[in-house]
Amino acid sequence: MYDWVASGSIWYRHFLRFIDVPPESLEWWIGDIDAPRAPTHLYTLPEGVRQPPIGRSLAEMLIAGQLDAIYSPPRPQRYDPVNGPIVRLFPEIARSSGTTSAGPAASRRSIW
Repeated sequence: MYDWVASGSIWYRHFLRFIDVPPESLEWWIGDIDAPRAPTHLYTLPEGVRQPPIGRSLAEMLIAGQLDAIYSPPRPQRYDPVNGPIVRLFPEIARSSGTTSAGPAASRRSIW
């Protein structure tokens, strides 16, 4: 995720609890989606929550197979619903919300 204390990030963790996935059972990474930058967090991240190595973005880590998925309101620059390398984890959500997304996601890295 892009931030641990942003309202969207808090909502994501509550949603996971709602679908019976304990957030503490996951490995969390907090950082920029596309452009790596120096950490600017003014708070201490909880145990089990990490930042990417200096010079790495979450999208780079996702494409390299170091992350299974990312939560991000802004669409990553390398997102392409047909050719990847980043696609939606649940493409049917986009269809039901009126946006478009196509193609099998099983062989590509995923988001959302």
